[in-house]
Amino acid sequence: MVLLVTSLACGLAGHLGAVRLLYGMGRDNLLPKKVFGHLDAARGNPSYNVVMVGLMAYVGTLIISWSRAVEILNFGALLAFMAVNAVALRRFGFNPNSGNERNFLLDIFVPASGFTFCLVIFLSLQASTLWAGLAWLVIGGAYVVLKTKGFTQQRVAIDFSES
Repeated sequence: MVLLVTSLACGLAGHLGAVRLLYGMGRDNLLPKKVFGHLDAARGNPSYNVVMVGLMAYVGTLIISWSRAVEILNFGALLAFMAVNAVALRRFGFNPNSGNERNFLLDIFVPASGFTFCLVIFLSLQASTLWAGLAWLVIGGAYVVLKTKGFTQQRVAIDFSES
């Protein structure tokens, strides 16, 4: 019973987080505002996003196995962790303007180790997962190129305020 309740709570939290993220991206015009930035007049919630995320989650449970979904999730998570470690390594390990004396262990070894560890796990994902993730990255990159008209326009900044 506890596992069922916690699974439901995690699912609802994930659903709400995805809805909120899509709304924020729609509000800031990163995604089409008419659909993703819409707020229901009566309830004040992003009802289109609630329905879209719910339908995608339902269809996903019907066509994607649990193990495949976990691998796809790991693709994104590991890519994000590698990016964070690479940025930390660049910022603290190789930035001559940091003004502070470098600590080899904290500024170079830890982020390099974190990046390497995540890379090893990342490369152990199934080839089909890597190809699916790569396709998703290409689609996202193409969207950014189209949205910025070939990087001739500045990208839209995300507004993290609550208004």
